[in-house]
Amino acid sequence: AASEVANDLAEFAMAALAEKLGPVSVPAESGHPSDAVVEVDGRELDVSFKTTTYATVGRLEQMKRDDAGSGGGAVLVVADRINAPAREAIEDIGWGHLETSTGKLFLRAPGIRIDTTVSPLEAGPANSPIGVIGRTGQVLAYEILRRHYDGDPKPILTSTSKEEFDLARSSTSDAMRALAAADLVTSMGTPALPDLFWELAKVWAPADRRWLASAPDPKDWISPADTEAPTWYLGGTEAAIVHGAPAVGAGEGTVELYVPGSVVLSTATRRYGAADPISAVASVAVPSAHQVINPRHNSAKRHHRGWPVVHPVAAALDLAAHGDARSQQILDEWHPQGQAVWHDH
Repeated sequence: AASEVANDLAEFAMAALAEKLGPVSVPAESGHPSDAVVEVDGRELDVSFKTTTYATVGRLEQMKRDDAGSGGGAVLVVADRINAPAREAIEDIGWGHLETSTGKLFLRAPGIRIDTTVSPLEAGPANSPIGVIGRTGQVLAYEILRRHYDGDPKPILTSTSKEEFDLARSSTSDAMRALAAADLVTSMGTPALPDLFWELAKVWAPADRRWLASAPDPKDWISPADTEAPTWYLGGTEAAIVHGAPAVGAGEGTVELYVPGSVVLSTATRRYGAADPISAVASVAVPSAHQVINPRHNSAKRHHRGWPVVHPVAAALDLAAHGDARSQQILDEWHPQGQAVWHDH
């Protein structure tokens, strides 16, 4: 029940505040505007909790409309998961946030700024997963975003998921339910923007990236005879620049390449030599969603340095996954002709 979830989140928040700040108590007076009183450096701080399973910008807007005032104390949004746009919006309005799945705690009040991590809350065995779950969730989330960008209204069907994406019907259904439970897709299967993009960006970075001492030659890997097979693709910041992202440096930095499988990673490392990330001239990785390197799923057919370039959505996800200020600025200023799924339309 929603009330039980709210109670569990509030209890976790009480424990987290006690762990990082000091003694925590429940206000003695009936009708007190805050949910907890925390003793910080010898003085009391009132804290009000706003709880939700999954925090998005839309839910934050509803919280603001329902806010009756915290009586001058601090406000803490407590959720199992908080996506990046919601986290930024929370901080912009002066509230704090606590994500139970990661234990990340941010709290701000006059004379107080806490930015730390507590022990995360372990999910109960009966809880159904929500959000972008596993490889199937990544594949479906990327496909939903790509189709929206391209203006393709074709829905994703469980009946054809095996043929289209090599995904079992049952796993496709489970992954779609998890996306819907997190309010990342609508009842029509369209993406909730930009929430779905930023949630996918959290898990987009490849688990295994190999750094190379010399650059691969496209002629050795691109087969002109088989234009429909998965192949090597150029990704990263360079790919975004090719698609019009407002940045400089195309053709100057490390060549970020996506390859069809883990065996190719080992082959490339042996052939071109291993290097550290600073001295490397190229890198290779397997993408989180296999459509990224499949020509059948890539409507943006551009080339750079002899390599085919990933779709703009994949390039934008590469930027978002970097998590640095420069990449964020590029995304903020990048408004291509397609549906820029990293912006709130």
